[in-house]
Amino acid sequence: MGYAITDVQFREHLMRRGMDRVSVMVVSDRNQPGSRELLREWPAGAAPLTALHGVEPERGKDWKMHGKAVVADRTDALVGSANFTGSGLGRNLEIGVHVTGRRAGEICELVERLYGDGWLVAARA
Repeated sequence: MGYAITDVQFREHLMRRGMDRVSVMVVSDRNQPGSRELLREWPAGAAPLTALHGVEPERGKDWKMHGKAVVADRTDALVGSANFTGSGLGRNLEIGVHVTGRRAGEICELVERLYGDGWLVAARA
């Protein structure tokens, strides 16, 4: 989950994991191309990619999907301030917290709940 997902190495890593048949889900802001571009680039033989982004806000409202988290196996997570961009991962001073166990799984449950409640929708390539 990240506002923007543009870092080439990060995207390539996600695609390699998909080729290893690992289920991958990405969430980005609706005004950022991250989820849509990754969906277009996703390798044919990889496990299916779930690509989501935030819904259009009500008229007069302006909100963004701005959370940043990476979760592995629903048990190991990094939650922090870095966008998944070149500057966010390599040049900015960012901070993050490593979370393990049940709390990491709760991040996945939150994303699933946001999707189920209609706050996140499937991205289209």
